[in-house]
Amino acid sequence: MNIVPPKEIEIEWFKYIQLRDSGLKKQANKALLTVISAIHNSDQEKMKEFLLSLCDECLVSFSEQRIQQPLYVKCILPILVEGLKNGSVPEITYLVRSNACGFSNEVFKEIGDITEEDLLKKALEIDPSNIEAINLLANDYVQALDFGAHHLPESLIVELSYAKRVLSESAEFILRNRDCINESILQGHKYYSFLYSDYETWESEKKEITFSEWCSLNKREYSWVTTVNYEK
Repeated sequence: MNIVPPKEIEIEWFKYIQLRDSGLKKQANKALLTVISAIHNSDQEKMKEFLLSLCDECLVSFSEQRIQQPLYVKCILPILVEGLKNGSVPEITYLVRSNACGFSNEVFKEIGDITEEDLLKKALEIDPSNIEAINLLANDYVQALDFGAHHLPESLIVELSYAKRVLSESAEFILRNRDCINESILQGHKYYSFLYSDYETWESEKKEITFSEWCSLNKREYSWVTTVNYEK
């Protein structure tokens, strides 16, 4: 973790980091409580800047450094919730990133069942050119499509009409913002666009073969597809 803490909590913070990195969990947890107390008793603007820097570095999927739950709940989450109320885009995006980093229950307790899609649309109403919010929303669309296709080739989890609505809405969004969306997200959306289109075609043809067999016959390359030989 490369973030330099404010001088007011420097001693407490580095003691906590040293204990944590040494694998002394019990002592590190106790030291963290001292850090939390020091944060609450220090200049709040400086602490906010420090804590948001932690969010930026650590609220990332597969990050090697994870924010501990007491620090998140007692110090960071109140800042993010206040930012949501005040329409601050960075805090809104950190709330979304929190869900992917193991804090979904904590976020739900504070803001209820507001979806990530709704949070990100709110962020983009405030700042339509925010690149992080654009990418997070584009990725949210792709994740929704991935979820719907999770049980393929046996069946869809969602109704095809719902998937088509998501595809239509997401395609329009991506077309408007294509130049600033990560290539991996674009490729994911392209993959699911073809997948759902093929599923609809297979369903409309009403052939006596499975969707997996249809894909194999039509040389579609999806993750489950294997070559199938048929007797004539």
